[in-house]
Amino acid sequence: MYWFVQWYKRKKNHYLFPLFTAIVGMVGGMLLTPTIGVIGIALSLYLALVIFLPWHNIHLRRKLNLVLPYIIPVVISIIIILPTWKYLITIFPSYTFDPNKQFIKTVTSTVEVYVNSRQEINTWMGDMGGYLAFMKEEDKLLVTYDIKSFIKQMGNNTVLYRGIFNMDTLSDVTQQKISFLQKAEYIKIRFEALPDKMQIKNGKAVVMINNEIRCEFIIPPQNMSSDFITIPDIREGLNCLKTN
Repeated sequence: MYWFVQWYKRKKNHYLFPLFTAIVGMVGGMLLTPTIGVIGIALSLYLALVIFLPWHNIHLRRKLNLVLPYIIPVVISIIIILPTWKYLITIFPSYTFDPNKQFIKTVTSTVEVYVNSRQEINTWMGDMGGYLAFMKEEDKLLVTYDIKSFIKQMGNNTVLYRGIFNMDTLSDVTQQKISFLQKAEYIKIRFEALPDKMQIKNGKAVVMINNEIRCEFIIPPQNMSSDFITIPDIREGLNCLKTN
């Protein structure tokens, strides 16, 4: 009975330590990084094992009795935390200060291309749209598209092709994180109403990801070799995905 009373007093005096550690860890995990949160959980588990279990009832050599209440909780905590680390990490909103760790939900690209042409036109093409695709070699990593586009003669033999394209929300890309786009090597753009092998004066493409991250790409002057336009160097535009 004596040992139980002593253990109860110890428990009563220190039970707030694991609770405090857990709270600090959870807050740190949400505001800073998930790693801090998991470390807080691990430390809280360790303190709980040290404080709440009656280690003084285990009688070994005196030196072992001094370290046993601390070594065994460490081993138990490691055995529990290590296999569940990946799961515990997902508890915390890791994208709080790093939006690139969010999964891709929506992508909208606004494309404006200025073409050398005398065509007199000012209209929405309701059935001739286009697309913007992030490419790696010949594979499309992410595609935004629409069935409509806008075409207007701007003067000085310059025609504007403009499109607002969206990603299919059922695309497999939604299983990827935003940082996935860093794999892209170039961008391909196509307007169905744009004739093949036209002379492109300039243009730009603005891509909004999850309504949070804005990436802007400059379309360089070029003579189309086929039915699409390319942005060959997208490194500067992808700086929007870099974190501080």
